Amino acid sequence: MEIISWILLCMALFLIIVLVWQLRKNFLLAQENRELAQAVHVLEEGYDTLSKMNDALHEERHNSYNQLVTLLGSEPNCLRQNLEELIGLQKETVDSIHTGDPYLDAILRVKTIQSMKANIRLEYAASLPGKLPLPPLDLCSIVANMLDNAIEASGRIPEEKDRWIHFTVDRKKDFILFIVTNSIIPGSMPKLSLDTTKKDPDHMHGVGIKSIRAAVLRNGGSLSHESTEDTFITRAMVQNP
Repeated sequence: MEIISWILLCMALFLIIVLVWQLRKNFLLAQENRELAQAVHVLEEGYDTLSKMNDALHEERHNSYNQLVTLLGSEPNCLRQNLEELIGLQKETVDSIHTGDPYLDAILRVKTIQSMKANIRLEYAASLPGKLPLPPLDLCSIVANMLDNAIEASGRIPEEKDRWIHFTVDRKKDFILFIVTNSIIPGSMPKLSLDTTKKDPDHMHGVGIKSIRAAVLRNGGSLSHESTEDTFITRAMVQNP
């Protein structure tokens, strides 16, 4: 009888061990699936951002082609002036943007062109010692979406008013700070806390807030907003490894 009880006890312990092992295996698989799903989401966001940038560059190339074709049919006295304007535009939007990070340069070139088309003045201050220590997809998610939101908000201002965006990057020892300040319609934004974005519905300042916040959190940072009567400020801070 004691032998049977001992055998049953051993079998029960064995079943418990198998059950615990299986539960742990299922937990690890579920965790791995969540991580894979998050990675896929990040890649999808990055692809969407890069796709928009590529579309903007393609549109600009198409417009440049049409401008050159138009120049071929211009009167001789207008040809020089038109060429100078076209060259000046290309130089302003391409050659003058050198931040030190090639990915950031590409983003700013695209957003400068988009801003000019919307009659928005985009200025930037970014002098970096080299490439930013951020994954390119996260850099695109943060900067491109911040500028997209600023372009959308400034674009609501009547064209006869001043539309402007100012973008800065400040690289310190322990962190990198991205700041976008833009004009808004006076009184169109609420007063927000610098420490939280919980009171800021995602639709209030254009799309992309969730993407910015996710990219910032992946890099150990934080996102905050501030508004005045006629300006809106977004600050994204990430760790500088």
